[in-house]
Amino acid sequence: METIRQQIINYLDTIFKGIQVDPDPYAPTNYNYSIDEVFCWATDYIPRESTITLLYRDTDETTEPLTIGRGSFDQHRLTVEVDIISALVNNTAADARLMLADLNKAIGQDFSLGGLAQSTSVTSNTISVMKEETQIVNLSVNLQITYITKSYNLYEK
Repeated sequence: METIRQQIINYLDTIFKGIQVDPDPYAPTNYNYSIDEVFCWATDYIPRESTITLLYRDTDETTEPLTIGRGSFDQHRLTVEVDIISALVNNTAADARLMLADLNKAIGQDFSLGGLAQSTSVTSNTISVMKEETQIVNLSVNLQITYITKSYNLYEK
């Protein structure tokens, strides 16, 4: 049995892996860029040339008691940090803005994450461009996901 938090992480993994350019330019979920690799909690990652990689980790969670009717619940606010590292040739900050738009579009398809969350929002983002042999763009985004579980029970809503 998985906790609600783990189910949310699994759902996000599916969303992130689905960020792909569709050959049909009129497809409703078409993106500007395709994510080549997705890793949860990867450490010591070194960007590979000509790839776009998404790294994410659930880093912080706060919990508050919540009463709904006669029931006792916990409201959780989970922070998920997302880094998109692009090692494409001739990357620019404009490319990073398009990648941010793609990430927002992917999250916006289902704010409730399959009914697991009350809400999902992008709370901050940072763009940095590093010039080395290949120009690397790093886009850091913080997501805040609010979800509810039964009081002291992380397995049930």
